[in-house]
Amino acid sequence: MPTKKAASRLDPAARQLKQLRATIQQLRAKLAQEVKRRKLDLRVLDEAKRARAGVTQQMMALRAQGQKLAQQLKKAVGDASSREHARKEAAALVKELRAELRSKANELRQKALELEKMVKESLGGARETVHHEAPSHIAEAPPSEPSEPAETGSEGPEDMPEDLPED
Repeated sequence: MPTKKAASRLDPAARQLKQLRATIQQLRAKLAQEVKRRKLDLRVLDEAKRARAGVTQQMMALRAQGQKLAQQLKKAVGDASSREHARKEAAALVKELRAELRSKANELRQKALELEKMVKESLGGARETVHHEAPSHIAEAPPSEPSEPAETGSEGPEDMPEDLPED
C-alpha cells in the first residue's frame, strides 16, 4: 500500500491533473462558444452584405427614378411656361380683335347712319320730284295696274278652283 508520503505525492499530481482536466473542459466550452459566436458573426456579416447590396440597388433605382422625375418636372415646367406664354399671346390677340370689332362696329353704325341720311335725302328729293311732276302725269295717264300679278310660289285657297272632282 502506498504510504502517506506516496499518497500525498500522488495527491498533488492527481489534483493538478484534475485541475488540468477542468481547465481543458472550460477551454473547450469557451472554444465552442467562440466558434458559435464567430459563426453567428459570419452569418450576421453575410446578411449585412446582402442587405447592403440590396440597399445599394434600391438607391441606384431611386436615383435613376429621381433623375427621370426631375426631367419630367423640368419638361412640365417648360410646358407650363410655354402654355402661359401662349395664353398671354391669345389673350392679347383676343383684346386686339375685340378692339378691331368695336372699331368696325362703330364704322358700320356710322355708315348705316350715313346711308339712312342719304336715303332720307334721296326720298325727300324723290318726293319733291314726284310732287312737282305728279299733277301733270296724273291728268294724262290713268292709274297703272301691274302687268303681271306677283307670284308667291305657292297656290293659296283663293287660287284653287272651287268645283274639283273628288276622288
